Amino acid sequence: MVNPRADFVERVRLHEHIAGTGFAATTLTSMLAESIHTVHGSVDKIGDGSVTLEHSANLDYDYLLVAIGSAVRAPAGTLPVGTWEATVASRTGRTTRRECGHRRPEAV
Repeated sequence: MVNPRADFVERVRLHEHIAGTGFAATTLTSMLAESIHTVHGSVDKIGDGSVTLEHSANLDYDYLLVAIGSAVRAPAGTLPVGTWEATVASRTGRTTRRECGHRRPEAV
């Protein structure tokens, strides 16, 4: 399995991470069978029976499943919680739901 990070990020739970009420990331190796080899990186090219990684390494495969994920664009003035990296950055300085709401008095 090739993935850009060591964790599986459940995007629908990113709001829980930013509010401090839950977790959105689980270590991939804890979710997969021991026989599944994980590689941290991105695929640059898909060929017949092999993939080329971003740094020119090749991986052979018998079966290929492509899951490209999805992305969102945060509206102006909102916290960008569409990606793990943006959520982690947004979480800085916000430790609880009440503190997040405190920044918007009408939401408390």
